[in-house]
Amino acid sequence: MKNVILRIDTKDKVVRVSAPFGCHHDLIVEIVRKHKEKIKSRFSKRAVFDISEPDLSEGGLIPFLGQLFRLHIEHIEYTTARNVSINHEDRTITLFVCSNDSKRELFHILTQWYFKNFRNILIPIIDKYAAKVGRKANTYGIKIVNGYWGICRNRAKSIIFNLKLIAMPSEVIELIVLHEHVHLKHFNHGKDFKAEMTRLMPDWKHREDELKSYQRYFI
Repeated sequence: MKNVILRIDTKDKVVRVSAPFGCHHDLIVEIVRKHKEKIKSRFSKRAVFDISEPDLSEGGLIPFLGQLFRLHIEHIEYTTARNVSINHEDRTITLFVCSNDSKRELFHILTQWYFKNFRNILIPIIDKYAAKVGRKANTYGIKIVNGYWGICRNRAKSIIFNLKLIAMPSEVIELIVLHEHVHLKHFNHGKDFKAEMTRLMPDWKHREDELKSYQRYFI
């Protein structure tokens, strides 16, 4: 029906329908049913890829650099240090934890592992694109946030990256790193900004399209 708009909010896990006054309830229900598979797909993709809501059960899917890894939980002695290991061949991530560790503790261990890996991934990428742009921030930070993938504060010359990028392919991470460094030179998204992006990363629009395919699920 014309003027009936269906919005899927993956963050709050609700479906919102806007319809003209007087629209019959049965028609609205039918529209929602018609899009049932699309709704399920959108919700499941967020559940799988959003690192702020990981599936920490045995066999759960854990995202890392654009791929999904099966979670294996290995119980260790209480005195042994908790740890995380990744096996790229078997596509598994193993959490070494104590049997009485809570889900909250498992989440903390996995998140700290994400932070450590993301820092190591970012350092060479930052060095590469800071050199290409000819600008470097005074400080860099990593946070789990909603609303942006990266943010450049020109006055303070600081750049913050969203830890959720760790779930993205490396070419998307490179896009965000370059994007924020170009903002150190060009504050807005005008023609000079776009020209610099094209000069330094000719396929940046393609990478941006890939990012947009994820963006609605994460922030």
